[in-house]
Amino acid sequence: MKNIRKFFAVILCVAMMMTVCVPFASADESGKGITDITQESPETEIPDTDITVSEELEKEDTYSERLRHCFKGGLQNLMNAGLFLTGTALSPVTFFVFPPIAVALGLIGVPISAASLFVGIGEIIASPILAFFFDTNDYMGLI
Repeated sequence: MKNIRKFFAVILCVAMMMTVCVPFASADESGKGITDITQESPETEIPDTDITVSEELEKEDTYSERLRHCFKGGLQNLMNAGLFLTGTALSPVTFFVFPPIAVALGLIGVPISAASLFVGIGEIIASPILAFFFDTNDYMGLI
């Protein structure tokens, strides 16, 4: 039992050092060595006017790119489900150190994990249809 207390004491000390000492030390040196960076361009340089911004925005993604994006969104949701399920499974371990965090993980982890799992599977199955409606700039993750 004494070894477990020592182990938790070391973990808490390291956590306290990482949350208090490291940001304080890095904030102390932020004012040193800051210089203004300017870019000088010659006055005779002619800007390239062949490609405009509106032409780049009008470029549409192909169906295969949108399909790949929808499939990756589904995989991201499945990965989030695994992450929340792992957090829920590990909550009894953290319960001894931080009880409110462990209880929150236990109560929130299972429903979010289940929702993310169902959305991920649904996105993977329906990705051929979703590719017609979503663009590659859309966020496909649940969380």
